[in-house]
Amino acid sequence: MRFYFGSCWFCLTRRTLEWILDQLEMHPEYYRFFRNRNCSDESFFQTLVMNSPYVALREDYLHYIVWNKGKNNPEILTMKDYRDMIGSDKLMARKFDENTDKRIIEQLIQKVRESRKTVDGKE
Repeated sequence: MRFYFGSCWFCLTRRTLEWILDQLEMHPEYYRFFRNRNCSDESFFQTLVMNSPYVALREDYLHYIVWNKGKNNPEILTMKDYRDMIGSDKLMARKFDENTDKRIIEQLIQKVRESRKTVDGKE
């Protein structure tokens, strides 16, 4: 089985979930393998889905994440990512660290405040 990593925020179709439950019932060793693994919440279901007959049905989720190449964790977003993130069709973003780049967090707060003014009709 090939292993995959991804966000722990996802949705599953009923058919995919039923397939996963069947696989887990037939292969209890899968649970044992992941029991004490690092970041299992970001690989347990992702590996099953990507090895399932439903892999072609997956759709992009609405999270802006920049994955580190060759690693299983996302990059911390900084101001260098701001333009791409804002220009994307994503509704959420991950991962921020105020100790790495507080400016991007402040910029996003400002953008939300400006958007509220426009939506509320105050501008």
